[in-house]
Amino acid sequence: MMAELYLHLFHGRDAKDSDMDGWGFNGPTIGPVEYVHGTYGCDIKFALPRAETAIMFPEEIERDNEFRARHANAVVRDEFDIFLPVDDGLVVYDGKFYGDWSVSAHQAKGLYSIDGMSTFEATYHEAISMLEPGEKLICCSGDGRPVVAVGQ
Repeated sequence: MMAELYLHLFHGRDAKDSDMDGWGFNGPTIGPVEYVHGTYGCDIKFALPRAETAIMFPEEIERDNEFRARHANAVVRDEFDIFLPVDDGLVVYDGKFYGDWSVSAHQAKGLYSIDGMSTFEATYHEAISMLEPGEKLICCSGDGRPVVAVGQ
């Protein structure tokens, strides 16, 4: 069995020219990814399954749905090749800038809350598996931005 890979972003800031007094905030853990590839420090590429793409990169799913609506014979993609740009040495994700990134064979644990109730520690996939239909998963660690996940 092959180990799952995860891309971790950290040392985050809101703007690339932010004056950093500390380490910044932790970013997301993205994965599991099929591979990770860097090109001349310009971008980071990785393959992400459809379910994780829908959560972390919903615009990719929208583009795919629009493409399939225009092309009757197009198949539903199971995996998406994602590109994160690197701007002045910082990885850009969701309008935030990250000074460091790493790849590991484990998913980091974080603090989560479901619908604002008590917090618990879990990996992202553990937390998402606990959702009931309509419940919203909220990230309570890092920069505190809500995770875009709603139970199905």
